Amino acid sequence: MLTEDEIFANENYILNLLNEVMREGIKDYIQYLENSDFFSAPASTKYHRDYPGGLAEHSLNLLEPLKLSNSRLKKKRTTS
Repeated sequence: MLTEDEIFANENYILNLLNEVMREGIKDYIQYLENSDFFSAPASTKYHRDYPGGLAEHSLNLLEPLKLSNSRLKKKRTTS
């Protein structure tokens, strides 16, 4: 379970990351997320992270492996 403070912290962290994205339409996407239940919704209704804030938490947990994979790909391209 996440506390309200943890849910709020995850929301702020995600929004701060998205605000750094320089891509057309990102502001609309941010607005969509803010108006949805993305930050308060569970990731699942029966299984993993089936509690308020689970979806955003799950998304953040996927971010670190993706960042690591991306940095490895960039490194591989520069050494090839």
